[in-house]
Amino acid sequence: MMGPRELGRRIRAIFGSRPFEDDLSAEIEVHLEMATEDYIAQGMSPRDARRAALLDFGGVEQAKELHRETRGLPFLEQLGNDVRLAFRGLRRDSKLAVFAISIVALGIAASTLVFSVTQALLIRPLPFNDPERLVWVANGTSSNLSSQTIQVDNVLDLREASQTFSEMEAFNPFYGAGDIHVDGTQGPQRITGVPITEGFLSILGVEPIIGRGFTHQEVIERERVVLLSYGLWRGRYNGDEEVVGQTIRLNGEATTIIGVLPRAFDFPRLFSPGRDADVFLPFAMDARNNRRGNTLAVIGRLNPEAEVGLAQAELKQLGEVINAKEIERRNGVHPRVIPLHERISGDSRSSLFLLNGAVAVLMLIVCANLSNLLLARATTRRKEMALHTALGASRMRLIRKLLCESLLLSGLGTALGVLLAVVGVEWLSQLKDAGIPLLHQVQVDVWVVLFAAGLATLAGVLFGVFPALQASSTAPAEAMRSESRTTGSPAAARARQLLVVSEIALACVLLVGVGLFLRSLLAALSTDLGFETENVVALRVDLPRGTLKPEQRIARYDQLLAAVRATPQVVSAGLTDALPLGDNFGWRTWSSRAAEWTEDQDGVSPLVRIVDGGYWETLGLRVLAGRALQDSDIAPLDMQAEADRVVVINETLAKMLWPEAENANQVLSRRLVNGGDEYRVVGVVSEARYFNLEKASGPEMYFSIRQIPYINSIDLVMRTEGDPASALAGIRQALTAVAPELPMTSFRTMDGLVDRATFRRRAVLGILAGFGGFGFLLAVLGVYSVIAYTAAQNRRELGVRLAFGATRDRVCRELVQRTMKPLALGALAGLVGALWLAKAVASQLYVVSPNDPLTLTTATVLLVASGMAAAYIPARRAAGLEITEALRED
Repeated sequence: MMGPRELGRRIRAIFGSRPFEDDLSAEIEVHLEMATEDYIAQGMSPRDARRAALLDFGGVEQAKELHRETRGLPFLEQLGNDVRLAFRGLRRDSKLAVFAISIVALGIAASTLVFSVTQALLIRPLPFNDPERLVWVANGTSSNLSSQTIQVDNVLDLREASQTFSEMEAFNPFYGAGDIHVDGTQGPQRITGVPITEGFLSILGVEPIIGRGFTHQEVIERERVVLLSYGLWRGRYNGDEEVVGQTIRLNGEATTIIGVLPRAFDFPRLFSPGRDADVFLPFAMDARNNRRGNTLAVIGRLNPEAEVGLAQAELKQLGEVINAKEIERRNGVHPRVIPLHERISGDSRSSLFLLNGAVAVLMLIVCANLSNLLLARATTRRKEMALHTALGASRMRLIRKLLCESLLLSGLGTALGVLLAVVGVEWLSQLKDAGIPLLHQVQVDVWVVLFAAGLATLAGVLFGVFPALQASSTAPAEAMRSESRTTGSPAAARARQLLVVSEIALACVLLVGVGLFLRSLLAALSTDLGFETENVVALRVDLPRGTLKPEQRIARYDQLLAAVRATPQVVSAGLTDALPLGDNFGWRTWSSRAAEWTEDQDGVSPLVRIVDGGYWETLGLRVLAGRALQDSDIAPLDMQAEADRVVVINETLAKMLWPEAENANQVLSRRLVNGGDEYRVVGVVSEARYFNLEKASGPEMYFSIRQIPYINSIDLVMRTEGDPASALAGIRQALTAVAPELPMTSFRTMDGLVDRATFRRRAVLGILAGFGGFGFLLAVLGVYSVIAYTAAQNRRELGVRLAFGATRDRVCRELVQRTMKPLALGALAGLVGALWLAKAVASQLYVVSPNDPLTLTTATVLLVASGMAAAYIPARRAAGLEITEALRED
């Protein structure tokens, strides 16, 4: 076994080989001179003596080689020589090298980018203390936010009785984007505040970088204190470390800044993607907040010995005990324990699996294409390989040499691909409105680089091994014959055909995937939303809390409506507390029942919308029966029993409350009970998609803001003539005249909200389209290269056929026909693979069937037609060659 000293000596010998070589040559020369002198002394002539000494020595170069093996590390030296020869060979064939490196770079960039996202979302631990012990405690399985959250007293009871949890804290997810006014020297601005419980930061292990967190006294007594996010601190206060203790006016009230949170704590991208989180406010777990119902999104920390399954069983049992008490004004609790990492990134899991599968298919196409390219190149190097064999090189030596070339191509392409991936990762990490969690953690770290290096090695071997085996298997005598230059090996020809079949099949799989997701996106975009989005813009309006009487709120809203309605480019305007596809209180539900139901019958929980009369015209909601709410639907502000309370419901709620009604008209004037008060149904509207484009919102009811005038936060929606951007200047001017305190920087268009709602589907489609287009191009190039190579290798044969009367059209047609078999086999195999894979992603398709005939047919026809067109170009060029020129070739 080689010791450390010997290993060090050999490594030094590699890097200092010149002195060793000189000493070795001198030593051998001394030995030969001494032997020569001995033979001269025996009577030989100097020439014969030198010859005899060389014969006795046995070969100078062989002796040097044996000495090198004992002096250095032969494998590394040979590898270095192979790399130098590979560089020299690639310089000679620079066009091929550039093409191959570019293909590898694009494939590696795509693979590395997808792996970077996968690592950030699914592999890397959350940036918290002991993140594997953190869990999300939901309230049932519904995606409804009111059902996901838990009431304060229920959280307190669960926390007190649980033996599997060491901590249980929460935040209130019902905060609105830009729900806080902040006064400043540059005019009013709008920021977003997140209410959190006293121990929410500590359960995650987050400590302020400046100042401190909330104290128990501050939370219980609801003192006006606030924690700043790192982004707001850097942006508004320029990173001033003296900010702690300063006063900031939030919603008109003086509030003390007590701390700044670290940059690594990116709350919105972890818990509420697509929304900001500028400040954090204390949320008291007391009776006052308990009356507000389900308001807490709960995070728990398991004890070291506890597991998720044990915690789930315990909380389920505790929930049953709590529910059995039937405490007045206590909502039911049905705890469901989910690992926090799964809760945060679970929605992205299926999309990432899809993209990883697509990038694997793409890399196989890259390897097949480059293998085909190198196989054709290896055929033209048969004489070179035969010459190496004749000079004593073993087949393994030739294979190693050729694999070194392919690995070098792969390595250079990977270096470029990683650089491209870094650019892509930088772009991804800046996306704030993507609605995808943890994107800020995407980075090209050491694990990503190791992944790229491993993938480069695997790719280099995959696309290089078969051409190396083919090139090294040629007998020298056969390769040296002149005819062998123009005729390739039958095995190589079959291999090229098989590679083309593989490329076509894999490209077909990608194209079918692109087609299915494209049709899904188009179906989602063409879905009847139940409202109109074109030329509609919205502005969030927050009135001072607790300072205005109901009639003052209505007067203020009327003032804003009158101002914008007087703007020339505004067609209509209205109010809503739940903007479709927005992020405000759209999840609020109120238990309701038909007036004729008995009190022991369970009610239903429709979603609640509070709007004014102008909302219907502005959003274009369709009334199926009766009428919409109107500004004349005014009840006494004290809401006495004799007031005529009215409500509009959607058709889903109508069927749930009065299933016996044959049509919507039969529901009109019926009464429903909500909160102990009766409301008369004056209209039935169609369903609207408030949360996403792919699923209706379910039962909904609309109340008039003039009959429930207690809403402080509302969206002012306006329909304009033409593009809303051209009308914003006039709208701002009109609103500033009557409400100078309103921030005018947070206008949102309904089309923009639709774009945000479809971002994930559009992102997946965009990436798949890129993969599919690249794979399709490589497959077509594969067909082109096979025909071009076949024609180039058979120029003499084609010249003979043309000389004996074959028409050029017939030659062209026969060359194109050679592609029909691999195209057909590839398309068939691709369809089988696409059908199998499409079933695996069926859950991500909207409306479209995974066996969609249009998509399958389009992908197949596109591939076959493009393949034939790619074959026609070199075939036509080959058929047009000059006969005399072709016949003169050896």
